[in-house]
Amino acid sequence: MIRVGVLNLTMRVAYIVGCYPFINITFVYREIMSMRRQGVEVDVISMIPPKPGFVLEEARAEMETTFYVQPVNWPVFVIAHLFYFFTQPYIYLQSLIHLLTRPHTKLGLWLKTWGHFAAGPYVAWHLRSQKPDHIHGHFADRSTVVAYVAARLLGVHHSFTAHAKDIYAENVFLADKIKAARFVTTCTGYNREHLVSLTDEPEKIYCLYHGLDFADFTHLKTRSKAEPPLILAVGKLIEKKGFPYLIEACALLRDQGQNFQCWIIGEGPERADLLAQIDHLHLQNYVQLKGNLPYRQVLEAFAQATIFTLPCVVAANNDRDGIPNVILEAMAAGAPVVSTPISAVPEAIINGETGYLVDSKNSQQLAEALIDLLNSPEKRARLAQKAQTVVREKFEVDQNVRGLKLLFEQYLDRGVQPAPTVEKLFTPTRK
Repeated sequence: MIRVGVLNLTMRVAYIVGCYPFINITFVYREIMSMRRQGVEVDVISMIPPKPGFVLEEARAEMETTFYVQPVNWPVFVIAHLFYFFTQPYIYLQSLIHLLTRPHTKLGLWLKTWGHFAAGPYVAWHLRSQKPDHIHGHFADRSTVVAYVAARLLGVHHSFTAHAKDIYAENVFLADKIKAARFVTTCTGYNREHLVSLTDEPEKIYCLYHGLDFADFTHLKTRSKAEPPLILAVGKLIEKKGFPYLIEACALLRDQGQNFQCWIIGEGPERADLLAQIDHLHLQNYVQLKGNLPYRQVLEAFAQATIFTLPCVVAANNDRDGIPNVILEAMAAGAPVVSTPISAVPEAIINGETGYLVDSKNSQQLAEALIDLLNSPEKRARLAQKAQTVVREKFEVDQNVRGLKLLFEQYLDRGVQPAPTVEKLFTPTRK
């Protein structure tokens, strides 16, 4: 039985996240902080803790209050399953059967669903004392499965936010997840169009952009000219970021006598291949892989950058970015941006107005755009100024989180009707 009509003065929401506070999902931390500033009590459950070197430093204190599913406390795990199996056998078994009979393309994915179900009663047991009004999962993967099971056992509703890989590459029974959720949000209009195509309930899917906390940018030093001019890229070292094409473009810049340096900030499985490519093209004096850096140092790099670029591609497994948050951060910091029209990137970058868009996987076009901006301070300034205006209008964290809070309130039957307001405030623009 779903518990509805709860009219507590303070709303309490449990967030379920795959890994928190993880350096690659700073937007989740910003969202949670904003939700708390707006008076919502937020309990965070993370499936795993971040590994050393991948903790978002300014959020390290969050680890003290976050409940981690792993490593598992096995006695409590067994107690939780026995408790719910005997007190709510129908919900327990029906949830298990429902999940395991969904379509899975691989045996390994089916086995993972077993594990995700198993975490549900364990999380529900932990949340019994918190008494959340609602459970929200971030990413349409394990977090959403756990949110579904825990919410049913606790008698509350659940929702989730879908992002990128979880939509296009690892979308295990995504349509069923949408059907089971009270509502679904996603971070781009492009994603919303795709999710709407999977359901006969389009009214329950909302586009709510990620937001930036612009206070993070007020303390940056006045932009100084890096010498030589700095081409900056930030992102996990994986296929969809398109870094091999950036390195090829850097070779073209060098061959044309351009004076520049290129930093790539981030870590990932493609590091060895990228280093080999840099060596092969003899770019050791031009391109540096900086590894992961604390968020404050990344912001300072944005402020120093002559140009920011992220040549996004659609990966072989169909994974792709939405609007990479680093693009928004670069825009906010005043760096002109060059990217590609993949997915929802055009919702932030209007070619020739707020940045440059070049064809995906086209090193020649990328090099030409970079050369154009390297040699034109006036163009850089014009693009950066317009981009800063747009990002502050559309991607402010408290405004965008307010839309999610309104949805929580609506689906808790608190007597508000936010849906039209949400649609009005957060209508995506694509050009």
